[in-house]
Amino acid sequence: MVPSVRLPWVDVEMRLSRRQEHGARPMQPRFLTLCMCLLSGGFYAALFPPLGWSWLAWFALAPLFVAFTRLRPPAAAAAGLVWALTATVGIAWWLPSTLERFFDVPAPAAWTGFLSLGLVIDGLPYAALGAWLAWMAQRGRPPIWAIAAAWGVAEYARVHVWVGNPFGLLAYGLHGTAFAQTADPWGPFGLGILVAAVNATIAGMAVPVLRARRPWRSVAAMAAITVAAFLYGAVRLTQQYGTGEAVKVAIVQTGIAREVHGNPELQHERLEQYFDLTRQAAASRPDIVFWPEYSIDFFLRDPSRERSLFLAEAQGLAPDLVLGGPDYRMRDGSPHFYNSVFLLRSGRLAGRHDKLRLVPFAEYGPLGAWLRSDTAVYEPGAEFPPLPARPARVGAFLCGEALYPDLVRALARQGAELLANPSNDYWLVVPEAAMQQVEVAAFRAIENRRYVVRATPTGTSAVIDPAGRVLTASHFGTRDLLFAEVYRSNVLTLYQVLGDGFVGAALLLVVVSSLSAMVRRSRP
Repeated sequence: MVPSVRLPWVDVEMRLSRRQEHGARPMQPRFLTLCMCLLSGGFYAALFPPLGWSWLAWFALAPLFVAFTRLRPPAAAAAGLVWALTATVGIAWWLPSTLERFFDVPAPAAWTGFLSLGLVIDGLPYAALGAWLAWMAQRGRPPIWAIAAAWGVAEYARVHVWVGNPFGLLAYGLHGTAFAQTADPWGPFGLGILVAAVNATIAGMAVPVLRARRPWRSVAAMAAITVAAFLYGAVRLTQQYGTGEAVKVAIVQTGIAREVHGNPELQHERLEQYFDLTRQAAASRPDIVFWPEYSIDFFLRDPSRERSLFLAEAQGLAPDLVLGGPDYRMRDGSPHFYNSVFLLRSGRLAGRHDKLRLVPFAEYGPLGAWLRSDTAVYEPGAEFPPLPARPARVGAFLCGEALYPDLVRALARQGAELLANPSNDYWLVVPEAAMQQVEVAAFRAIENRRYVVRATPTGTSAVIDPAGRVLTASHFGTRDLLFAEVYRSNVLTLYQVLGDGFVGAALLLVVVSSLSAMVRRSRP
């Protein structure tokens, strides 16, 4: 028999109860269980900027898994809500200030909405995870990989069910490590499943109900898999993915805040700043110049003074210009508005596509007229082709679309040789929030082995290589101009082929493990 390892979150002085006499699990004091949830949520939040302690990923979930096994399913569901709220506040502590500025609501209302949405959107998948793991623990030893698979299913549900929240996936906490390179075969959800399996193994060292029947064999196997993943990533970091001649790119960051963008009296001045930096960039003879999302706030299809000035200035540009702006099409006698990205060549429109994944409450109202911005008038687009720039086919995904790996993967499958992420990060109030977005975009580079060019009005703009390394980045909140050389890539990764198939396999494993637990329970 292998003795329990004394870990800081384990109560080795557990009070014996009558449940023990009947072979049932002893129940942890509720206060200690709450502390384990809070500790785990705090560890999880520390994976992301400003701390970025990626090494905590291998331990952060272990207290949570232990806590779930010490509770009945309803209480474990409540513990999942507590954990999710703790992690949400720790990762997105800056969001209430954003809600104050973007929706013009007072601070108490912003915090109330933030916490409420955190409970509903973030909390429910982990509440279900907690109830499931507690239910499984009542019926015997849940398999380590079933626990990890359930974690992956919960993360996938958090991203894709209802409104969805794709921020702060477990894999993103490993940005900058060799393990992040394993995203090219199995994506962020597959990497999250591996890390969750390591956490479940560590939790099994503390409590018997999570311990494998041959614990040291299980630990050795998990260590071997983890080392193999690290070695795979280390090899990937030494490889090159670009081909052909270098493509020179320039990124224009004006440092213009949202308040100026919303002032029509400063429209001409704002546009002049974009062209002033673009003319400076032209001296270095770039092949493509990138402007941010919402660089213009007028319609290119409608005659206007602003449009005439813009096209006249753009006509004299030698490089291709990629920028974001609004668009509309008439249908059934009424306009339908889209958030679009355009490719201009010598002042002429050479390509366009519309944003598919809109930001809830800011670009569309999932709850109708309640709690939404005045800008929430857009519809999702239907087409998503790469932009045919002269030096490379550019797969452009706007702002928050970077949070959806399936969308960017589709661009690469359609022939995109270079990825671009025009964004409007002026709604992010602190540089830590902007850096979180850069780390997410880095995973899209790894998954598809493409360079990513990220242009924002206030930062952080960046150029990211196919290994997820930031080659150059702007200062937050300032006027800046970035230059880099990137290369076309047509690499076909396993993730592009299989997508999130690992999640389907994980769901099947959870179902099979649950049925097996039910059969064991029904036997005399």
